[in-house]
Amino acid sequence: SLLELRVIPIFNENDAISTRKAPYEDSSGIFWDNDSLAGLLALELKADLLVLLSDVDGLYSGPPSEPSSKLIHTYIKEKHYHEITFGDKSRVGRGGMTAKVQAAVWASTGGVPVVITSGCASQSLVKVLRGEKIGTLFHKNASLWEPSKDTSAREMAVAARDCSRRLQNLTSEERKKILVDVADALEANEDLIRSENEADLAAAHEAGYESALVSRLTLKPGKIASLAKSVRTLANMEDPINEILKRTEVADGLVLEKTSCPLGVLLIIFESRPDALVQIASLAI
Repeated sequence: SLLELRVIPIFNENDAISTRKAPYEDSSGIFWDNDSLAGLLALELKADLLVLLSDVDGLYSGPPSEPSSKLIHTYIKEKHYHEITFGDKSRVGRGGMTAKVQAAVWASTGGVPVVITSGCASQSLVKVLRGEKIGTLFHKNASLWEPSKDTSAREMAVAARDCSRRLQNLTSEERKKILVDVADALEANEDLIRSENEADLAAAHEAGYESALVSRLTLKPGKIASLAKSVRTLANMEDPINEILKRTEVADGLVLEKTSCPLGVLLIIFESRPDALVQIASLAI
């Protein structure tokens, strides 16, 4: 079953494997745990992903038995290195979570993403391969994904207002270029977008969503090309901003003009259609 999932299982009866390769060598030249072995092998194979299975759900901010400990979904070294406290080593292995984290950090820094998750829970490997949010992810670009701090609704609204004013000051050609860049990005990232959509669909099916809702969530063949085409069509339309709609001479030398202007910040609630995001954003620009 694992091989059908394109997974190569690594099993090792002994914790010590002879080697002379850094960074896991000591005076006796051996690996001290299976996690470090798996990390090195994943890098040697240039693996797409390394999964380290544990007897807990992933990496916690403290010993998992403590109520205050929280599961860390994405490990960011700069943020979590000094915050985590480890409990006792595992009863059934030599390195415990400390060794897993060290191996995960080393492998992910070398370019192999790592997920630490439970080996006791059902379907853990399948869920990881589907892209579901389980366990703890280690990735060399993780620090770029996480916001530097939690943002309140008010802060987001203020930032949106600031950006809307900057957008209003752009010329027609500058806004047109933004739309063309959006269309180009859609086409350049089509494979990634489809992969993410497939993960969403798998999660929707597993959650038992209605078939109509899942259908709306599906990016059908040709949809991305159609979206890119519609965005470019929008970019080539006449600019609706700063158009003089009406001019009235109120008095000698005093002319009143009615001019089209931006609405400002938009708050839009829409259903599960992923193409709606592109359409709404493009129209807003």
